[in-house]
Amino acid sequence: MTEFDLYLLVQSAAQEALGEQALIYGDFASGPRCTTGGPPTHRRLEPGDPVLLDFSVVLWNYRADLARTFICGAEPSARQVEVHAACLEALAAGENLLRAGTRCEDLDRAARSVLEKHGLGAFHRGHLGHGIGLGHPEPPFIVPESKEVLVEGDVV
Repeated sequence: MTEFDLYLLVQSAAQEALGEQALIYGDFASGPRCTTGGPPTHRRLEPGDPVLLDFSVVLWNYRADLARTFICGAEPSARQVEVHAACLEALAAGENLLRAGTRCEDLDRAARSVLEKHGLGAFHRGHLGHGIGLGHPEPPFIVPESKEVLVEGDVV
């Protein structure tokens, strides 16, 4: 299977579940491309490859957003399991602060501090999260320089 085959599989599954046409776009990257992402290519997935799925499904101008990394056709290595556990710990640190009145920079700092504790800080070059809805991405932005504060009703 290629990255493009995987994209078509996700597109088909999403549209079948919805029962109608939807726009699916984002990163469908494997192997060394996982660190940069990008649209699907004809690169063939190999056993043990990390596979990044970071995509949106758009229906009636509303967007869903999903980001996950999987290991293709093999058990993850000990290091991959270790990194996964650190990422889950970092997400939990941020989730523990998800409530109205929390500054977005504090959410980001909580998660990044966990990754730094595990020696992974340099690898987190993106954002912790953002709002979802009609735009992509949309506020609030959970990044180090954010001065935004979560309000009741935010969906992140």
